[in-house]
Amino acid sequence: MDDRTQEQEQDCPGLVQFREVVERLTRTATSAPQVRQYRMVLGELTRAMDAGYLPVSGCVSLSELLAPHVVTAYLTVARERLLVTRQDVHASPGAENTERTRRRVLGRVAALAGVPLHLPEDSPGLVLREPLTVEMRESLWRYAVAEVDVMRPGTGAWRAALRSAAAIGVVLSTGARSGELADQVLDDVSADLREVSLARFPQHGQRTAGTREVYELDARVRPVLRRYLDQREQLVSGLQGTPPPALWVVVRGGGTPKNGMPALPGTPLSAVQLRETYSRLVRRLNAQRTEAGLELLPRRMEQLRRSVAPEPLRRGNSARARARSGSGGTEENPAATAA
Repeated sequence: MDDRTQEQEQDCPGLVQFREVVERLTRTATSAPQVRQYRMVLGELTRAMDAGYLPVSGCVSLSELLAPHVVTAYLTVARERLLVTRQDVHASPGAENTERTRRRVLGRVAALAGVPLHLPEDSPGLVLREPLTVEMRESLWRYAVAEVDVMRPGTGAWRAALRSAAAIGVVLSTGARSGELADQVLDDVSADLREVSLARFPQHGQRTAGTREVYELDARVRPVLRRYLDQREQLVSGLQGTPPPALWVVVRGGGTPKNGMPALPGTPLSAVQLRETYSRLVRRLNAQRTEAGLELLPRRMEQLRRSVAPEPLRRGNSARARARSGSGGTEENPAATAA
């Protein structure tokens, strides 16, 4: 099990308990293919939860993970081949056999754990990632701002919390994707902080030209963004050479990016880092919501932006090429935890 899978499971007790039962089953398995089947289902459930295809309530416990609505969502996305890995493309059996295997493994896990299981009879349509409700968005915003207020100003953790709150506020005001946030520059924010602009590019098209959309920034976001910009200016001024124009920057150094150099405070933040810091914030919030008996929030930033549909104040052509050539959302970045 790699570090990333281990981290995912530690944040999801339901998956941890599922793995424990799977390990017990593998010890009594009668063949190597049977062991692979158990681990295939565990891997698919882990990927489905991490991708946001499953309700986050499935992370609470094994019984919640095997609840009818969670199992139905899992079987649906698995049937649509949304959980296939590169190895699966060449190694997986036929669709009907795989479907029977999934159901059989789920049944054995439930039986050994003593958890009731009700498998769906029909084949439902594709389950889409659920966006955040109004209550969830308000809870997220209040929590992000509260984290800033309880931390000691000037520390790296405080700056990171301030940046997260400001970024969440911009997403709520614009519906920006993580890659569009990573592409923002300082000039995309008006001097009075009333307006913020995005360079929109086709997701699967040419990256050298797009549309510039200008949005009104929510009044409650402006003071948070102002505080972040003050911190950003201090960090960027400490760099040698020409200051980077990026709006979102690293606020505490560390980590080892691909080039082998540590991430420096004030250097541009990637889309991967933005998503990772957002996900960690949601995990902390979900811990509180679990204790309060409230529905948990999805951990993907995509689900936040899909839950809002603000109308731009105006649109225009943007000739700005993506500095990251459109790759800002896909590469792994080991420095994300230190950003």
